[in-house]
This record gives sequence, structure tokens and C-alpha cells, in this order.
Amino acid sequence: MQKFWYKSLLLRRAGALTAGSAAATAEGSGAADNFAGGTKFKLLNNLLMQLRKVCCHPFLFPGTEDDPDETPLEELTAASGKLLVLEKLLDQLRAAGHRVCLFSQFTAVLNILEDFVRLRDYPYCRLDGSTNRVQRTVDIASFNAPNSPYFMFLMSTRAGGLGINLQTGIPKAF
Repeated sequence: MQKFWYKSLLLRRAGALTAGSAAATAEGSGAADNFAGGTKFKLLNNLLMQLRKVCCHPFLFPGTEDDPDETPLEELTAASGKLLVLEKLLDQLRAAGHRVCLFSQFTAVLNILEDFVRLRDYPYCRLDGSTNRVQRTVDIASFNAPNSPYFMFLMSTRAGGLGINLQTGIPKAF
């Protein structure tokens, strides 16, 4: 699915970039349009954002998923190479008794990860901009508890950059 989206974005956007560049030249906007604030820059910036979304997970695009509430685990993981690798890593980490903290810049990615961990029956906590202060404190304390049942902590980079310590101790293997 990711290959499909990469190809369709690049082929469609390549024409848009060329058209945007031609339109800018026809308007006589000059060399400034090729840099920040210009048409060509805006089109390229938009393309890069769309490619970042594909890299994270193609379900970030509306309409790619038939019914988000009914998507099976296999379909969710097969759509993204990152999720396939993550699934293998998480299996190994959980078997070794580790706990995991996952950060994302996109809260929409956290939504997909939340679906993934729920379908895998991993106990987790989530922290993003919509989490209130009381719930934040409770989740951090619960995750840090010595015999915590929580395996994962999902966090947005923006909400997580406020001096959070999610370390309860160094595993015996180290």
C-alpha cells in the first residue's frame, strides 16, 4: 500500500510542481518564487508532508481504510513497513520483560498505534495534548510503578517534551 501511495503522490505531484513552476514564470514573479513563500516551495513542502504521512502509515490519508473501527490487525500491519518491523521488535522486547515508550509528531499516528496496541492486547498509556494534567500524572506514576502492568507508553513529542521520566530502573541484563 505504501508503494502505491508513494508512486501516485510522486507522479501526480511531479506534474503539479512543473505546472506550479511554469505558472510562476508566466506570472513574472521572478526568482523569489523558487524560495520560501514561493509557489514552487509551497508545492514541494506540501509534497514532502504527504510523503512523511505515507512513510508513517498510509491510513493517515482519508478513504484508504474501509472502516477504521473494523480493520483487522493483519491489514493494519501489512499496510506499513514500519508497523511490520515494530511488531517484531515489540514481540522480542515484551518477551524479554522490557517496557516501551513510543513518540510521534503526529497524533493521527498515535491513533493508529493505539489501534495496533489495542488489537495486540498490549496494556498501554497515552499522552498527547488532549490529556489533562491529572490523567498525565496518574499515567506516568502507573507506568513507573515497579510491577506496572503497562507495556507501552504512547506519547506525542510536543506533550512529552516537558521533563517526563519514564525510567523505573535499569534491567538486570545490563
